[in-house]
Amino acid sequence: MILLSAMSMAESPISYQKAVAPPLPSQQATNSLLDSQIVASTAPFDVATIKQNGNTVDSARIHSIDGNLTVENMTPELLIQIAYDVPAEIIVGGPAWMKQKRFDIHAKTDGVVPIEEWKLSKEQREIYESKKRVPMQKLLEDRFQLKTHFEERPAPFYALTIDKGGIKMKPSDPSGVPANSAFRRLTEVKITAKGMTMDKLAELLTHAPNGDSNHIVLNKTGLTEHYDFDLIWSDNPETSDAPSLFTALREQLGLRAMLEKGAVKVMVIDHLEMPPEN
Repeated sequence: MILLSAMSMAESPISYQKAVAPPLPSQQATNSLLDSQIVASTAPFDVATIKQNGNTVDSARIHSIDGNLTVENMTPELLIQIAYDVPAEIIVGGPAWMKQKRFDIHAKTDGVVPIEEWKLSKEQREIYESKKRVPMQKLLEDRFQLKTHFEERPAPFYALTIDKGGIKMKPSDPSGVPANSAFRRLTEVKITAKGMTMDKLAELLTHAPNGDSNHIVLNKTGLTEHYDFDLIWSDNPETSDAPSLFTALREQLGLRAMLEKGAVKVMVIDHLEMPPEN
């Protein structure tokens, strides 16, 4: 919200500023250390080896910790999804092998110190979240010669909105650290959220099985706060006690998902090359 104050030209503006005590030396040192850890952990990889995997089994694994990345049997399309945090439904273009060829990758960055996210301030956490995917993005750009751009195209999507009865979610503690998880058992799926935004929920629902179609989900609730909740549903309600996703959204969260068609922001693959092995 922008607040405008009117003042006549004849008046001299007088400003008052509340005195704020400078942070203690220990606080300054801690913040400086955390800032340097964020910079180190989001820097491009120092070394990386890439080899094609001839396995045709549709299984893949990725593990990233303390500057070390291990990828097994993963397609470039899936790598792009993870590196740019986008669902497959909004990736368009690219060569056919992008969905077929599989690769093993081992990469590392020296000098990375583990980050204890619970120690980060809100501003530091936002910076870390916005930059932590940079190393993978740089790897794809350098080794796969990936070039992309975003544009809007007409497409069907599910609009996540507030149900007529209002939301049933609990607002999060602003000082808490977000902790979200998703778990699947047979046909049932459970999302446990602590500090989740509706944008993030829409993203998870886009990836999650719902027994319907693969349309993306867009946040149209207008909600910008963080919430705590549990969401449980089944992608096959006839064989489970859990409801369908659409029923669960209404009954458990006070939300609804309606199929619409409109402008959707998509990622266009302009260029992608097979990487040289090393």
